[in-house]
Amino acid sequence: MKKQWMFAILMILFGWTASQAQSSVSQSNINYGLGGGIGMSHFIWEGIGASLDDLGVLSNDPIVAYGVHGYIGIRPSHRFGLSFEPGYSRRGGKVGLLPEVVPVDATWKMDYIQLPALLDFYVTDRISVSAGPELAWRVNSNAEYLGVVSASLDQKFSAGILAGIQVAIHDNVEVGVRYHRALTSAASIDLPGIGAWIKPKLSLKNQYVQVMARYRL
Repeated sequence: MKKQWMFAILMILFGWTASQAQSSVSQSNINYGLGGGIGMSHFIWEGIGASLDDLGVLSNDPIVAYGVHGYIGIRPSHRFGLSFEPGYSRRGGKVGLLPEVVPVDATWKMDYIQLPALLDFYVTDRISVSAGPELAWRVNSNAEYLGVVSASLDQKFSAGILAGIQVAIHDNVEVGVRYHRALTSAASIDLPGIGAWIKPKLSLKNQYVQVMARYRL
């Protein structure tokens, strides 16, 4: 519930900043560009899965994640701005059962169309910090050992938070580091229940860290 409230607050803040930017758009600096990144992505077990992960019953390993995106940046003031980065990303992770006994694992690779909407704070003219909500839609997925995981690959919509820091190494080129944390589950697995009230569920949420570069016009 706390994560949903955090997401709602970010949306409200973004809406307020967008309205401020719109009122001064004639004076703002608008930039366009292209960017991309590469890094590591993995799943986070939640619910009963977190406890099993701590006990060594489950395993969780990263895979390579990458993405490409467009860029529209609006800077209505010296310190604050807005940016939109529609694009494509590959995410996922490798999860397993009983890693120390009889390893059974599956590697999930998921392709998303994404739209982050970020608030930008300019520490200096060349250093900025960004954070905001990201909405995404899964357009494709594949997994090794498909028979094990296909029943739970049904969550197409994803909502999360994206944050990062960028440094301008040239007037038109920025490099930085990005972190994304999903607030919605990428997959869930129902476990055998105990009675009518106890119905445990394994829930997987995705996160990734990327090194990114962007060219701005």
